[in-house]
Amino acid sequence: METTDNAAKTAELQARNNEVEKAFLQIIKGTSKLLGSFEAKKYRTFIQVDHSASGKETNLNSECICYFWNLTLTTNKFGYKIIYFTPDQESITKFGQRLSNRAIRQLFKCTMQEKNKPNIEDSIRINSPGNVQSFFLSRLANGDNAFTSIHEEEYKQ
Repeated sequence: METTDNAAKTAELQARNNEVEKAFLQIIKGTSKLLGSFEAKKYRTFIQVDHSASGKETNLNSECICYFWNLTLTTNKFGYKIIYFTPDQESITKFGQRLSNRAIRQLFKCTMQEKNKPNIEDSIRINSPGNVQSFFLSRLANGDNAFTSIHEEEYKQ
């Protein structure tokens, strides 16, 4: 009986994690489109990092980093996938809160309970604004490699 319970819990966890991963990809797609309104290329650029392909042992799975925020998909110590959103403090100071607020709306839109079975609303963590730009610029300077890809959203007037 205990083995059956463990198998059911493992299947539930895997189903939940699969939904969180799908939501993470939808969030990247939605938040990247927000960057298209900027004329300057550096504001439309985003970097995707596949940490699972880096060969390093880490709880980080994937990241999407841009001038304005960092989205990170991790696995916690209990095996649950979690999505972290960290807005950049300097860009908020320079451009205001509007863009970050729109990105946060994308997070909740893609993870809301009404949309997902199983429920993944609790998979989102919003961090306080931090220093994302230096991390973004460092990754940008390193360029593409086996687990990092640089993309540019098309400019839309």
